Amino acid sequence: DGNPLQAGSDDFVSTFNVNVAQIQPVDPPSFSPGDITPPVVVAVDPRQGAALASSPGLLTVNFSEPLNPASVTGDSVRVLASGRDGTFGTGTDREVAIQFAQYNEAARQLVVGLGESLSEDVYRISIGGNGAFRDLAANTLDGDRDGVPGGIFTSDFRVDLTAPGVSVALAPASDTGIVGDNTTSISSGLTVGGTVSDGSIWTAERYLVELDADLDGQFDDARATTDFSGRFVVSAPSTIRAAARQTMRIRVTDPAGQSSISETTITVDTSPLLAAFSQPLLEFASAPSSVSFSVNETPNPVGLFDLDNYSLFASGLDGLFVDQTVIDVSNSIAGVQYNDATKQVTLSLSTGLPNDAYRLVVGSGGALADLAGNALPQEVVLDFRIGNLNPITGPAPPGAQGSTALNQIPQFRVQAFSTTNPALGQLIV
Repeated sequence: DGNPLQAGSDDFVSTFNVNVAQIQPVDPPSFSPGDITPPVVVAVDPRQGAALASSPGLLTVNFSEPLNPASVTGDSVRVLASGRDGTFGTGTDREVAIQFAQYNEAARQLVVGLGESLSEDVYRISIGGNGAFRDLAANTLDGDRDGVPGGIFTSDFRVDLTAPGVSVALAPASDTGIVGDNTTSISSGLTVGGTVSDGSIWTAERYLVELDADLDGQFDDARATTDFSGRFVVSAPSTIRAAARQTMRIRVTDPAGQSSISETTITVDTSPLLAAFSQPLLEFASAPSSVSFSVNETPNPVGLFDLDNYSLFASGLDGLFVDQTVIDVSNSIAGVQYNDATKQVTLSLSTGLPNDAYRLVVGSGGALADLAGNALPQEVVLDFRIGNLNPITGPAPPGAQGSTALNQIPQFRVQAFSTTNPALGQLIV
């Protein structure tokens, strides 16, 4: 009614109409926090884990966004040497002199000039800390890339000024004879192996190994890499057949690109070991102290001096070695001697062997072989008799052309006659 409200009076109530269709929505005002993403390192040269064959003159670091040039300070850039132990924080670290540290705004790149030539060692560049390296919105470098401003960025590399050392020889997979003698009976697909060393600062792991098996000057016949201890094994293609004296060459390249070449010469022997007695039957008036046989090449001493590879049997006085009277007297073989100049093997016998017919079997243990591992193809047998022979003679048959002594039966001396008399139709002894 136009009169003002009085204190303590009832609330004022008013009603009015609103046309909802005429109301226009209004977006609330937006508020942006601005740039809150910290810069990070996106590239570094030398790269993390790089191996260099020479000292670098410059180190570069690239960032994800422009930095405030005033925040790039030289005292927040460090280059450390490990002190030739390959690790940092052990008390052997030393500071590397820095000549300058400049920031290139256009390239978003920090360029670090070294004040000294780097010797062979492991090095670490570190940047950040003390609020340095901020972007244009004052966000500090996220050096450890944990999503939070702050943290020191580090990257390691090494300088390797020397080529690796390498030793190579026939690998156990192809060494069929005495291990380490570089002799084999395998003529194709030979496998060689060895060890790579590259100083005491780092292990020679994942070095490239290349093989030249056909000696064409190209290391393209096979490839391998070294394991964590610097060892490697590499095999030639089976299509390359080895000569009697086969030289194989190895080239090893380390991560810095330094290479070394080494070679090994392998003896390839595919001929079997052969053994023979001077005659198939020996006669002794009394027990001999030894018996000998010859070989065509040097035997593997492991099998040669193993008495299990020799057997001696007595006939049991009947001269037969196929019946139940045979006696194994192999324990009478006392030892083995070998003369490499004459290629003669001598078996020492115990004293006191009684008169009887004996059979000596060489290779009965199956382990007689040459240095390349070629085994004796079959047992070699020598029959000998101790004691006087019992001669049995008879008149020559009609038409006989002469007699020939046949010493094939140890107990007896036998004479055989040949004849042109067809009526006989048989051998007469």
